[in-house]
Amino acid sequence: MKQDILQDLSYGMYVVGTKEKGEEVGCIANSAMQITSTPVTIAISLNHQNATNQAIKESGQFSLSILNEQTKKEWSLFFDLHDTHGGVFEQSV
Repeated sequence: MKQDILQDLSYGMYVVGTKEKGEEVGCIANSAMQITSTPVTIAISLNHQNATNQAIKESGQFSLSILNEQTKKEWSLFFDLHDTHGGVFEQSV
């Protein structure tokens, strides 16, 4: 992991992702913070009823992507989707 990326971790929007039964699951979050730099420790805040939260508990790992205006097209896709299968997203109609 690039240590300097932690400098960009501030208030904002993030995609939190993991895998559940081989499927990618994720959500948008606005709470993430660096706890320590050695070892790299990051805390995130998710709703306990969120399917991504449960998948992270089961897998023990997650990814965190920092979103910005240049990625607006990509992260806006999350707002066109809804969780219908406990973490597996389908496109809403």
